[in-house]
Amino acid sequence: MSDNDSKIIIWRLLSYLKFYKIRIMGGIVCTVFMGLSDAVLAPTLGKLINGLGQISDSLSNGEGVNAVIDGVNLERLGSNFALIDPIIINGYEQARNLLIGLGLFIVCLMIFKGFFVYSKEYLMSSVIQKSVKNLRDDLYSHLLHLKMRFFDREKTGEIMSGMTNNVQVVEQSLGAFVVLAQAFVYSVIFITALFIVEWRLTLFALIVFPVSGFVLKLFSKAIRKTSRKIMAKIADINAFLQESITSIKIIKTYNRELYETKRFENKTYQNYSYSMKANRLVAFLKPTNEFMSTVGMMAVILFSGVRILNQDMDIEIFTTFAVLISMAYKPIKTLGETQPVIQRALAASERIFDLLDEEPEVSVKKHLKLSSKTGGAVEFKDVEFSYNGKDSVLNGISLSVNSGETVALVGPSGVGKSTIINLLLGFYECQSGSIYIDGEDIRNFSRQSLRNMMSLVPQETILFSGSVRENIRYGKLEADEDEIIAAAKSANAHEFIDNFPDGYDTEIGERGIQISGGQRQRIAIARAILKNPAILLLDEATSSLDAESERLVQEATNILIKERTTFIIAHRLSTINNADKIVVMDKGRIIQMGSHNELISQKGLYKKLYDLQFK
Repeated sequence: MSDNDSKIIIWRLLSYLKFYKIRIMGGIVCTVFMGLSDAVLAPTLGKLINGLGQISDSLSNGEGVNAVIDGVNLERLGSNFALIDPIIINGYEQARNLLIGLGLFIVCLMIFKGFFVYSKEYLMSSVIQKSVKNLRDDLYSHLLHLKMRFFDREKTGEIMSGMTNNVQVVEQSLGAFVVLAQAFVYSVIFITALFIVEWRLTLFALIVFPVSGFVLKLFSKAIRKTSRKIMAKIADINAFLQESITSIKIIKTYNRELYETKRFENKTYQNYSYSMKANRLVAFLKPTNEFMSTVGMMAVILFSGVRILNQDMDIEIFTTFAVLISMAYKPIKTLGETQPVIQRALAASERIFDLLDEEPEVSVKKHLKLSSKTGGAVEFKDVEFSYNGKDSVLNGISLSVNSGETVALVGPSGVGKSTIINLLLGFYECQSGSIYIDGEDIRNFSRQSLRNMMSLVPQETILFSGSVRENIRYGKLEADEDEIIAAAKSANAHEFIDNFPDGYDTEIGERGIQISGGQRQRIAIARAILKNPAILLLDEATSSLDAESERLVQEATNILIKERTTFIIAHRLSTINNADKIVVMDKGRIIQMGSHNELISQKGLYKKLYDLQFK
């Protein structure tokens, strides 16, 4: 990643802060007052130490407590304007009161600073948290609008890593940017104060800054490169972990716990190696940064010592300058300490923005909306399709389905049955040919309006963690209780739901794991019934159910398909005897078409499949 790319990523990341300009300005104002508080503290301490020195000298000379503490002016910058007038001390009582007053002033100054520290922390924390929330929301929304090809290509664990780990790193980096901004404000205030106190010494002290910057740049590139590898390996670990959890039954059945453990240990060791490399760089950067700061401080002290010996500088100026220069060098150390965080953030942000730059589903040209009176007539005309652009899955598919007809898709695995469903839902676009609904090319409809007229009941029932009611209502979010119960009754689901201890409020667990397969399927059918679609897509899901569950699901399915255009991917041929049209597919082509009785009388693939199942 080039420096220009890094700048682009940083600006894109900081763009999430633009909605909170007032809070940011408030934080900057607070930071300025914090810096000014520290800048005022330096001459106060210098004057206090100088006063103590003069009082001590007076006492040691037997002169009593009488002293004149020099004021502070801008004479060194070509002006006689007095910042602090000279202070004349007569007597022990006045000296004591002066010291108490200076001490109380420092305490009040710290209370004053503390108020702005709290305000700054609150304002900037709220900006960071709101910005991170917006980034997560944008990521999730964009993720849901991506093409199905993205989900075919990417691992679930890697996507989850981008949504969690990478965003967490970015959250830390935004905090680092706030620290850097504070360091910049402090630097301006302290360097300005240093020039006021002693401009020649300030120029000498600033020599170390560009040297430190060059060292930091060398380390930054190496840390960023390693951080990118760490992010990739964390994503790989998450993907492996997600796959293992979802496949736990297979792992246990084949006694592969030790085998999978070794595979996982290998992946975590690679992550450990990259992490240690990054930590070695950081560990070397910190003492290097400390060394540069110490060398700079020592150079300033030696230079000041020579000037004091030559009576070219007094102790008060040196004390004030020493306090200020220690404050001014702190931002340089901060820059070095935050570099690893920022470089990790750049690596994480690069992966986040790669996801955000993924092309979403294409917007349609005409933005037509489907009418509520849509008939549901479907036509495939010379459709060609390939998932990878090389191997054809559908070869010249032409199929006409009248409104309200039930069509069964039959054939061996991998012949394109599910692909027809995917194309109809707009998950993919065919390479050639067209698909029409009521005579209109589906590419002219918005994806939302196209899918609003369809319901899908897949073979592997997909339910969400939550209550039964929430899962049924997913088909129609504005449905009232009566509609939900009516849909459940039509799906032969109301009776078993009503027998649950909490009824429709029963929590079904992740993916509905706490209820049986037949119950899950009937809840999914109730969800589809509630949506009341014009076109129904069924991936027959009774093959894994017991006889009683299959009968109940089949009854619910028969209710669901009434007066709807229905596509059924058939696995059990006994369930499609009454289909209006049976389409037999092989190698991406339609090779037979007709009713059950017509096809069974022919010597073809359908009769062969039927005989295999029943004879």
